[in-house]
Amino acid sequence: GMITPKILFPDIHLDIESWQLLLKHELIHYKNHDLFFRKVLEIIRIIHWINPIMYYWVKEFNELGELVCDSMT
Repeated sequence: GMITPKILFPDIHLDIESWQLLLKHELIHYKNHDLFFRKVLEIIRIIHWINPIMYYWVKEFNELGELVCDSMT
C-alpha cells in the first residue's frame, strides 16, 4: 500500500546472497518512491485514456524504473 508499504516475497528457495539482492532491489524501489510515481502515472493514464502515447510512456517508465533498480543493485 501507499501508506504502509510491505514487501512480499514468494515462497521459493534461494541462497542467502540472492535473497539479499532481491531485498536490496525492492528497497531501492521504496527509496526512489517508485510506487508513488507509478500511481500518479496510472491516474494520468486513466484521465488521458484515449491517448496511445500515455500507454507507451507508462510502460517505458516502469521498465526504466526496473533497470535503474537493477543497475543500483
